[in-house]
Amino acid sequence: MGKYRIVRSIGVLVLVASFGMSQAETRQLVGTVTEVGAGTLTLQTSQGPVPIRVTEKSQIWMHRKRATLPEVVAGIRGNVRATVDDQGVTLKEFADEATAAWLQAIRRVPQRGRIVSRGVRGITVEFEDRSTFQYRVTEKSKVTVGGADSSLDQLADGTVLTFHGRLLSNSETWLRLVTDVMPEPKPTPGSSSSRSRSVRDTRDAVPPRLPANGEVEGVVTFIVPRGNLFDVEVDGARYHITVVPATQFMQDGRRVSPGLMELDLLVKVRYRQDRFGKLIASRVTIL
Repeated sequence: MGKYRIVRSIGVLVLVASFGMSQAETRQLVGTVTEVGAGTLTLQTSQGPVPIRVTEKSQIWMHRKRATLPEVVAGIRGNVRATVDDQGVTLKEFADEATAAWLQAIRRVPQRGRIVSRGVRGITVEFEDRSTFQYRVTEKSKVTVGGADSSLDQLADGTVLTFHGRLLSNSETWLRLVTDVMPEPKPTPGSSSSRSRSVRDTRDAVPPRLPANGEVEGVVTFIVPRGNLFDVEVDGARYHITVVPATQFMQDGRRVSPGLMELDLLVKVRYRQDRFGKLIASRVTIL
């Protein structure tokens, strides 16, 4: 048993050393669960076994449903989003492989479904594959029906709509938009529609010009690891954001490490343009 604990500790040391961190960072890990204990699980990764602390804020998903730690058993292969620092690894979200892919699709791609129920903070939707999911709803959630603005209160249970979700830093999925417009089908590779789409994408590669100073809200689509650049998608346009030593990263009203940035997160960026048109971030708020 003592030898096993040493191996587990080495796994954490290797993980932390590989990221070279002194502050907390969010990382995604993939591996196989080898042990589940009281408030912990161990994931066998390519870097070795990694013990992960599970807290009351950790979210666990199994078979496309919210689950609890005792439902996770050794041998399951899964994806982990975790906060890593020099104290160890703390779980933000665990999902088995199939569920992880399902969650990623919900957070990236518009989903067709029907309203099952609505609450003060959320709306439950049943998708075409009969799975259900609860989106987080805020005053910024937008509803458009028939080309006009509407509200969730005006939507009846059972209504079939398209739902656009975005990942929040607390692992909830925010409902950005509900619309009666069908999502555009993906073109078949090699088809004429696929070729025309490629031409259009190339033509639209340059995003609309932003004001010299301002603020944008969008989804993180690319990050240079431990670098000074990330991309944010705003209304379908992608912008390169440059980070400088003076850039402040904020979350819940306090300064945080830039390492907490991750793909698919919703962020608000306050920026200025330099004389070359480069967007320099003065503040990045993780939502």
